[in-house]
Amino acid sequence: MTFKAFFARSVALSLSIVMLVVLSNVFMNEYGLFGKVEGRSIKIYGDERTSKYLLSFNYIPANFDGLLIGSSVSDNIDSKKFMCCRIYNASINGATVAELKILVYNVLAKRDLECVIVSLYPILTGSNEKQTSRMVPREYWGTLGSINTLDFYRRKILIIQGRLHDYFDDYGRYNYNLRKEGGDSKGIILQKVAVMKADETIAIDEGAYIELDTLLKTLRARRTKIFAYYHPIPAKCLTPYEASYRLYQNKISALFDSTDVVWDYNTDDFLDFRKDYTNYCDEIHLSVKGIDYITRDINVRLSKWL
Repeated sequence: MTFKAFFARSVALSLSIVMLVVLSNVFMNEYGLFGKVEGRSIKIYGDERTSKYLLSFNYIPANFDGLLIGSSVSDNIDSKKFMCCRIYNASINGATVAELKILVYNVLAKRDLECVIVSLYPILTGSNEKQTSRMVPREYWGTLGSINTLDFYRRKILIIQGRLHDYFDDYGRYNYNLRKEGGDSKGIILQKVAVMKADETIAIDEGAYIELDTLLKTLRARRTKIFAYYHPIPAKCLTPYEASYRLYQNKISALFDSTDVVWDYNTDDFLDFRKDYTNYCDEIHLSVKGIDYITRDINVRLSKWL
């Protein structure tokens, strides 16, 4: 066999393997990117940011009427229990508004949303930077064959085998309570309070502030009903820097108008809740008990407007 013939056969074989990999990934359609995916149930097995970014192109708009967006404090909210409509939990651990707006805009490119629930917590507007370089268009085509795709299948196999925890559901919930529940939330909260400074300030990045304002205006222009709530902070954690928190809150609240539904879990009406350590699994994230309470309360508010 001549070198020219060997080279031609090698190229043909390589192209055939590449085509087989691409067609296999299109057929598996793990992120629901291709074709009609209405009625499908797709869970997250890979990186949360990348997965929710990819799911926002087709799977989420095809199957959900609304979104819950926020950082880790809302990431474990069971949005499947919201009764008014199908709401996907698009919260991301450590997310900034710069990341969340990408998901929202991807969904809006395919459909209008009935509602968006915004979980307000300082990390959301503390920076205008993305926490990853993977929420970009190249990840879309990377699902057809890349190192990240191989890692996805590796994680999926390990989860199916029970060798890794299965934290996510098909509504986007990151149920890290499976890992944290049963811990000493009281001790964690008191330890946090002991190192807090009374003069702590809450920074609001001006770029992030503008991004949030733009996002809210975009939703209103699309006739999406906006709901927003300030995440309940344990009473002892809020006390040392409450003055700073209220300044942060006043500035954020100025972005909402009379058509929006906004409420605060850090008022005296919810003081008993915030004093109860069992409503938390650490110094800020809710326990299963706390989640159930907040979910019921949000359901009542949603039912009044939707």
